[in-house]
Amino acid sequence: MIEVACFVFTILTLGISIFQYEIEFQDLNDAHQLALLWIIFICTCLLISITVIRYRTIVEFKKSRNLIHQKEGLRSTGLFKDMIFEILLTIPHPNPFLKGITFNMTALYVNIEYYHTLNELLNLLQIGRLIIILRVLLMFSYFYNTSSQRVCSMYAVKPSYLFVIKSIMKSHPLELIGTALVSSVFIFAYAIRICERPLSRYTNTVDYSPYSNSLWNVVVTMTTVGYGDYYPRTLFGRIVSFTMCIWGLFIISIMAVSYTHLRAHETPEHLVCRLLLEKKK
Repeated sequence: MIEVACFVFTILTLGISIFQYEIEFQDLNDAHQLALLWIIFICTCLLISITVIRYRTIVEFKKSRNLIHQKEGLRSTGLFKDMIFEILLTIPHPNPFLKGITFNMTALYVNIEYYHTLNELLNLLQIGRLIIILRVLLMFSYFYNTSSQRVCSMYAVKPSYLFVIKSIMKSHPLELIGTALVSSVFIFAYAIRICERPLSRYTNTVDYSPYSNSLWNVVVTMTTVGYGDYYPRTLFGRIVSFTMCIWGLFIISIMAVSYTHLRAHETPEHLVCRLLLEKKK
């Protein structure tokens, strides 16, 4: 139940933040902006509280199963670092206290001075909450349920999230890589749009206002094609593009390795194939 609450609040805050960003950038109804910012702030506070409750519940559960000593706590079990990391992912969010705060920057090589609002950059950092969504999805995987953890304990295997990813990669490689590739395109497109869109207030060249332009930029960058019709001109945009390049190389490489592995015969298949080829001769 706690995991479902984490998932729901994370999805809710991300969805509302996207809607709030569009309203703020287009300078629409100020009252609606403020209301959405307060909703995001309240949901974030609830999400942080749920995170703390979740980790304390994990400790109590392990005590009830005699997996840890009764006097152990978050620090001694090593869960404290995980909790702090998850809270740090949750903290960045657009909020009503920072509404209207801007700072000026200069676009690289085009000598255009533009401004970002602080809430825009907090929207960018909020993308890190997708790690929480990934964690929840992995916990509901077949490879992380109670029976799977029991089998892991029999063979002294730690049922970690990395184990779940490896298992899914082994059983459904193309589905996992395809999902990662498609979702990455939309995520990076949203990120690069936040970074580059402020320039559209001053110039229409290389305009990232249409989301389709951001998608196109991500596709040609992740696949290392790089036509050059859309490119980042801001510092934050280049940081996102650099990350995009590294992630794209990783995904494409894994896809190639997985495809090669799928084409390879298992031992019985290899034997049958060799017999058929000999028969053909």
